[in-house]
This record gives sequence, C-alpha cells and structure tokens, in this order.
Amino acid sequence: MKPSRSSKSRARLKRRPARSIWSTWCEGNDKEMQRIPESRTKLEQELRTQALDNREIDQHMNSLKPDLMHLHKIRDQYLVWLTQKGARQKKINQWLGIKNETEGQYALMEDEDDLPHLEEGTWYVGKINRARRLRKC
Repeated sequence: MKPSRSSKSRARLKRRPARSIWSTWCEGNDKEMQRIPESRTKLEQELRTQALDNREIDQHMNSLKPDLMHLHKIRDQYLVWLTQKGARQKKINQWLGIKNETEGQYALMEDEDDLPHLEEGTWYVGKINRARRLRKC
C-alpha cells in the first residue's frame, strides 16, 4: 500500500534536520572562544599583581643590604679584636655556631694548637727548649 499524501507531509513535518557534527563543534568552540578573553584578562591581572609583589620584595631586600653590610663590617671588626686578644679560632667558631673550618668565611687565622711546628716534640735544636728559643727571638 502506498501511503497517502497527508501521511508523507506529516512525516516531513516531524523530521527535524539532523545536527551536523560541525555545528555541534562550532557551538562548543564558540563557548570556548568567549571564555578566552575572560581568562586572558584574569591571567594578566594575576601577572600584574605578582610583578608588583616581586618589585616590593626587591625594594625591601635592597633597603636591607646597607644594614647587612654594616653588620658584617662590625662582625669582622670584632673577629679581628678577638684574635688580637688571643681568642682561638676554634672558640670563635663555637661562638658563631660554625661547625668546621671550611664553613667559616670569617676564619682569620689557623688554630695554633694544630700546627706541627708548635709541638715541642718536633723541635730538634739540641739542648735548647722552645721557651728559651722564643726568648732569643
């Protein structure tokens, strides 16, 4: 049986055009395209904020440098004074919290206790002892 003309027209009315993959992709892409400028402005604002924070930190660090240099100068003066007064380098390192000699950039002289020429057992000058020899110098 052949369908009547009215049923064909009804079928045409009920049919909706199928959405193509292209149109679906374009709609999704349009939404993404709308979000891009928003995201861009947000990222630009975050970058400006971060740059401002970094500038402030740099300014603060630069303002502290003269004070730090002055404190290092005072520390060096005290180290020289301590060594002139006879303080041992090991003791100075203990006071400063330096664990080994290589750590201490402020090490001004070697610890005299560890030097081999100060051991009296290594002096081979006959009957003269160290104290007597040092008095002659």
